[in-house]
Amino acid sequence: MKIRLRPTALTRALFFMITDTLIFFSAFYLAFLLRFNFHIPPNYLETFYALVWYLIAIKITVFFLFKIYFITWRYFVLSDMQKILYALLISEVIFILIERLYYTGPFPRSAIPIDFLLSAFLIGALRFSKRMLKNFKGERLNPTIIIGANQKAMQTISGAMQGQIDYFPVAIVDDDASMVGAYFHNKKVHPCKKLPELIQKYEISSAIITKEYTPDSLDRLFERLKKYGVKEIKLSRLLSNKEENLRNVAIEDLLARRPKDLDSKAIDRLIEGKVVMITGAGGSIGSEIARQCARSGAKRLILLDHSEYNLYQIVEEITFCDTVALMQSVVDRKLLEKTFRKYRPDIVIHAAAYKHVPLCEENIEGAVLNNIIGTKNCIDLAIKYAVDKFVLISTDKAVRPTNVMGATKRICELYAQNVESRNTLITAVRFGNVLGSSGSVIPKFKRIIA
Repeated sequence: MKIRLRPTALTRALFFMITDTLIFFSAFYLAFLLRFNFHIPPNYLETFYALVWYLIAIKITVFFLFKIYFITWRYFVLSDMQKILYALLISEVIFILIERLYYTGPFPRSAIPIDFLLSAFLIGALRFSKRMLKNFKGERLNPTIIIGANQKAMQTISGAMQGQIDYFPVAIVDDDASMVGAYFHNKKVHPCKKLPELIQKYEISSAIITKEYTPDSLDRLFERLKKYGVKEIKLSRLLSNKEENLRNVAIEDLLARRPKDLDSKAIDRLIEGKVVMITGAGGSIGSEIARQCARSGAKRLILLDHSEYNLYQIVEEITFCDTVALMQSVVDRKLLEKTFRKYRPDIVIHAAAYKHVPLCEENIEGAVLNNIIGTKNCIDLAIKYAVDKFVLISTDKAVRPTNVMGATKRICELYAQNVESRNTLITAVRFGNVLGSSGSVIPKFKRIIA
């Protein structure tokens, strides 16, 4: 079994303190060699050994104060190199002051700028080495900004440090003044007004939003991030097992109203252990209903659709439930009756319909045949074979219809309301413009914008 040890902040700091000590020693010695043309006089060699440990101690201390030892190796960026240059410069100034005040022996001051340049080069080369190796291997660097200083931010950063997600947080922003200046896993919390400055400084390409926002506020934040050049924006939610789950910002997140959660217990009681037939099971609505029924413990799913490809797609996806795939049209009453007779469904959810308004306007006979006659066939057979519940999927366009599609669905509703249903409970539900469904205006808008 292969065991992979993950670095911690402590082990990372210790590693760099040890390697930096070797680099500082080597750079100072090489500076003396270059200063004296590779022949260091004995009295200056004594100076070297007398002062090198003071210089190393000063540099290590200043590096620690600049939090350079808490920078993750694999995501070292140019702004981090700038911090190193400042730290080295301050270290050299402090060293010169101490040397002038307290050391009386000979000292080649021209070795100081040489030491500065060598230390900067060697330290930078070490820090950049892993990033260059990652780029050589084709791995993608993804500097990320966290929006929201909270528990989810802590979990996100922790997951990134452990390699669980392909994002590396470099900064946190929050509009809560009490959180500004705090540190989360050595990442400082900045005010939101510094967002454009941080994005430019760290070359940020991704953002993870861990804070809850209203749809309007989220919309404004989304547009703001896109304006600053952030290409990938994720929403974070904390799961029950404390693992972090990231997803893209969806259209429903930007709506002026919040989606309503389903009553899963009531649905489970309705579906569990039942044989459920879904017509139009390969469509956008029908396929999602099929997924929900499978999760709710349906005994068997009878998935009916006239599209071979759509039916294949949903059957391949639902592998944890007994499914029967039937390539049928609801217009073919004889074939449909054989299905009712053979499988005896307890519940029928009728989602099969032509729903594209312009196409229905151009194909009136086909719309009438499929929507009205197909629905009548399903309702009649459900009553004949004593189906417990029949659900008709309708549309908001059935309200005072002004087009062929809406008119056909209104007729279906009227038939469902007035037919002699015997022991079958017939209900209808009107759907609006379903986000992300085929034919929905949202994907069309996305394609136009893209």
